[in-house]
Amino acid sequence: MKNILTSVQENKLDSKSSNLFDKLKSLGWIMLIAIFSSNCDNQPKINEENLADNKNIFSTPFSDIQIEKTIYEISNAQDTVLFSKNGSKIIIPQNAFLDKDGKIIDSPVKLSFREFTNAFDIYLAGIPMLYDSAGIEQVFETAGMLEINAYSQGRPVFPNPKNKIQVKMSSFQKESKYNVYYLDTNTGKWAYAGKDDIEINDYEKSKASLPQIPPMPKKATQYSFSIGDDTGKYPELNVYKNVLFEPVDKKRCGYNSTEIKIKDSGNGIYDVIFIVDAYGVHKEQSCRCYLAFKEGADYDNAMKVYQNKYKFLIDKRDAMKKEIEEQWEKYLEVKRQYNQLGFLDLFNKKEVANLEGEEKIIRTLDISGFGFINCDFPSSYPQGAEIIAKYKDAKGNPLNLKNIALIEKGRNAIFRYETKIKFNPQQENILWGITIDNKLAYFKAEDFKKVNQTNGEYTFIMNVSSVPLKTYEDICNVLF
Repeated sequence: MKNILTSVQENKLDSKSSNLFDKLKSLGWIMLIAIFSSNCDNQPKINEENLADNKNIFSTPFSDIQIEKTIYEISNAQDTVLFSKNGSKIIIPQNAFLDKDGKIIDSPVKLSFREFTNAFDIYLAGIPMLYDSAGIEQVFETAGMLEINAYSQGRPVFPNPKNKIQVKMSSFQKESKYNVYYLDTNTGKWAYAGKDDIEINDYEKSKASLPQIPPMPKKATQYSFSIGDDTGKYPELNVYKNVLFEPVDKKRCGYNSTEIKIKDSGNGIYDVIFIVDAYGVHKEQSCRCYLAFKEGADYDNAMKVYQNKYKFLIDKRDAMKKEIEEQWEKYLEVKRQYNQLGFLDLFNKKEVANLEGEEKIIRTLDISGFGFINCDFPSSYPQGAEIIAKYKDAKGNPLNLKNIALIEKGRNAIFRYETKIKFNPQQENILWGITIDNKLAYFKAEDFKKVNQTNGEYTFIMNVSSVPLKTYEDICNVLF
């Protein structure tokens, strides 16, 4: 039996967080369904017991502002389908969870799940995004990341390799360059685990996937006609004794014949074939029709028969249609909010930011290990300028910054720095860091236009936010 669940417990950001963040913290969106399927059998073993405790590899700039987890309570004895707030779908087969000895879990399971929509979400979580490729340090550009873990009776459980969990994760990135990686939470290193495949879909295609149901009985109109057999030679026509035929094209059809044949063409449509074969004349006319009934008892009885016959199929279609509409509405809402914050334009290439409203991208991941899983590709640091940075506020006071980061418009990546700052002067950039008294200091694109050197030392005159930053939205409004 399939069990459709909603969240049992959904952790909140803090008491002052807005509903907007609840939508934004999930992975979006948009439209062009690109489904990425990956075989992740080669990921490293994740030390589940240390996942929550090993904080050495994480560097969170704001301890009170996080991409929080949603906790689902489920049964391992049945198939389960879960939905995240942005419309991502988690498909969990029966017996998907094992204990440390490889035995199937028979107690209730709590599944912890969160998604990271963009590079800024990942920055807030303090997740390391460096990747070493043949000794060359690179930075991940992301198409989406998730963290998934499961527990039963307070102990970690593990995915069953024979019954894999599948996550259909929404994304803004449609390119095939992204790979799947798993994070080793003890070392902070990412391990390659497979290559994504891409499939394109859209809203109309989603609706077309619904199961077809024969049309409901039609009420008779002026064009409806009946058939009868006065010869007694065609007993198979008796089943249509109390039935009228309604021409699909709403035109008059039929005439007295020596033979009438009825052909069921499927999906509630019948071809009525009138044949005249007499006196050396052979004539045929075919009329495509629905079944129709006179308004009143005949129509009411026909509707009861129809509803009883197709109840299971109708219920299934209605549930699937509701699911599709809810998923689309969730990421359409997320996309609207992202547009307000400027995220679509900031983190994505122009052709992705301008995607039509009825297109979206989804990546499908087969979960072979719990922990942090990303769809990313390693990219180089920005080029063009490399500066030894010093920082002052508007009054000329020196600033000692931590968690320094830079965003280059059009790249879904965060570049973290300490002393040397690399950036591309030809692109729009935003630089920021956290002061020793936990205020946000930032240097925006218009400020970068005044930087007239590409090497050596440079003092960045930072804007320091005087507004208390208590929510995700507060930070976004200052930076973006």
